[in-house]
Amino acid sequence: MIVKNNLINDLQQISDSHNKIITVEAAGEKNISRALLSLMAEDGRLNRIAKGIYTLPETIPDELYILSLFSDNIIFSHETALFCNGLSE
Repeated sequence: MIVKNNLINDLQQISDSHNKIITVEAAGEKNISRALLSLMAEDGRLNRIAKGIYTLPETIPDELYILSLFSDNIIFSHETALFCNGLSE
């Protein structure tokens, strides 16, 4: 079905351009509703990580990135900052 393929392609594009995360806001830009995302999560076609945040089923979410979505003022320090900047193993 063309509509289903377009939807999957749109969600994959959103995921690829947003660090493997699909937000309600990004989906809305592609005219994908909150209700559709919720239904897809109930059916197992998406994973609901938090309110308004989803991933594709095969995705391993970046927890630090998700945490940073909740605050513009978040600061990572010490070992976490080193890791985020590629300065540790």
